[in-house]
Amino acid sequence: MRAQDNFIDSGWRVDVPATEAEIRSKFGTPVTLTRTPVENRHVQGQKDELVDIGYAGFEIRLYKTPKIQIPYYVSISSPDIRVALGLHVSSSVDSVILTLGNPAERKDGILRYTNHDGYEQDVSFTAVEGIVRKIEWHLAYD
Repeated sequence: MRAQDNFIDSGWRVDVPATEAEIRSKFGTPVTLTRTPVENRHVQGQKDELVDIGYAGFEIRLYKTPKIQIPYYVSISSPDIRVALGLHVSSSVDSVILTLGNPAERKDGILRYTNHDGYEQDVSFTAVEGIVRKIEWHLAYD
């Protein structure tokens, strides 16, 4: 598996846990918390929920069923929150490319890396003047 694929799949997990209880245990009461009920499209009559949890410097969105919680979006804008491979907010664009290789897309200060292992997933680095200011993961949850 390419370093890019591993980073897309789980690079955010260094400091950020994957369940609501673990997140709240580590970071305390969130600044924002939104719950949106949704119909499970695979189990008729089952109600699931989308849970958006926000803190200063990061946000995570979970797809939550009665049995599992699946992160589908992670955004980190604080240099205090570590991610895999030594990358972080305030890394240089050059260090991102040196670590992950060339992105699938580079436009308007955004480097986008994609993974097509059955599901479309990506990670984007938003940079200003060559310095990363935000890292965002869009993950599959179906």
